[in-house]
Amino acid sequence: NEFFQIIFEASTRLERTVDMMLDFSKLSAGDFEISLHPVNLVMLIEQIISENEFELNKKPIKIIFITSSF
Repeated sequence: NEFFQIIFEASTRLERTVDMMLDFSKLSAGDFEISLHPVNLVMLIEQIISENEFELNKKPIKIIFITSSF
């Protein structure tokens, strides 16, 4: 099960990389449109950390993300 999770996460990262390269290609060609919309930044950061947790655990670094409500 963990093996399949690793494969899934790696394929997701690869898909994002390809998407970014295609977006860069569109940007270079002047064929790119930016649309702004609200995003839950805390949820986005937590998702990025979660998706990269396996790779992060391989390195001698520690990421601490603290949220606080005012």
